[in-house]
Amino acid sequence: MRRRPTAKSGEVRDSGVIYAHMKWRVILERDEENGDWAVWCPELPGCSSAGRTEDEALNNIREAIELYLEQDELPMAPTAVVREVFV
Repeated sequence: MRRRPTAKSGEVRDSGVIYAHMKWRVILERDEENGDWAVWCPELPGCSSAGRTEDEALNNIREAIELYLEQDELPMAPTAVVREVFV
């Protein structure tokens, strides 16, 4: 898995690309039968994970969010221009 470096400023430069750190709301629920934790991010449909402990579940959802937001390689014409916008 490709990891992005972290910085206190909230922005990281990696090969000329700037990554902004964002906060995401996650929901944790404990399974009464086995004690495991389910966790998901309501703003990212289908982005969920689990863990045996709350800390493990939070680490797992952090990784799941990173993978969810990872950009796919896009086939494009040699003349195509790529731009980024900030919202």
